[in-house]
Amino acid sequence: MMNELIPVKSGKDYRIRTCRLRVLYFRYTDKAQVRAPTLKVIGYNKFKKLLKKERVHYEKTPFFCDHCRNIEGSAPMTMTLEQHVNAMTRQQPTYLRLKGLLAQGALPKDAAIIVQDFSQLNLESGFVQDLIICMYTYSPTSKDHIERHYYDVVGEKELKNGIAFVIHTYLKLFTLAEFQSLTHLYIWGDGGPHHFKISANMIFWALVQVILP
Repeated sequence: MMNELIPVKSGKDYRIRTCRLRVLYFRYTDKAQVRAPTLKVIGYNKFKKLLKKERVHYEKTPFFCDHCRNIEGSAPMTMTLEQHVNAMTRQQPTYLRLKGLLAQGALPKDAAIIVQDFSQLNLESGFVQDLIICMYTYSPTSKDHIERHYYDVVGEKELKNGIAFVIHTYLKLFTLAEFQSLTHLYIWGDGGPHHFKISANMIFWALVQVILP
């Protein structure tokens, strides 16, 4: 029920609350009475104490996409949504076309497509960041001519999902045999403002192009 009322924000180690605390309590009591009508729900003060054990941030909107942030109850809803849809409709065919070229063996030799995203694991000791990477390479013997490599990199508890995490991960991956033979990387990720879509990441890959053969 906690994940429904105050979900953990993607890529973060805290939960989000998008309404006043009293409203959240009423939502909790409604859900609790439906799921367990014979049990007595906890009082408001105890509910507040319970929330103190969780890292809860208040945000005015549940949307995190730049295009969606102002959609809820706003006049430019249609225009903003169209911007989001247009961006998606441009990117998705490009990705699928690239993947199709890989399956045909039409990309440069020793090329790979990488899809990356941050998630997080909720452990008893707290949240830890988890960088998930899937690498696609050409394989003439595979059924769809694509071989998949999965890498799940879990950080220490105090490590944030920042650019240092990303760079350290790839420096480790570059030591693996399957990476050392690659000549072209096509990297796909979201617009994470703390790790992917920042100048430091662009500089890192520019240096990789110069330093690595």
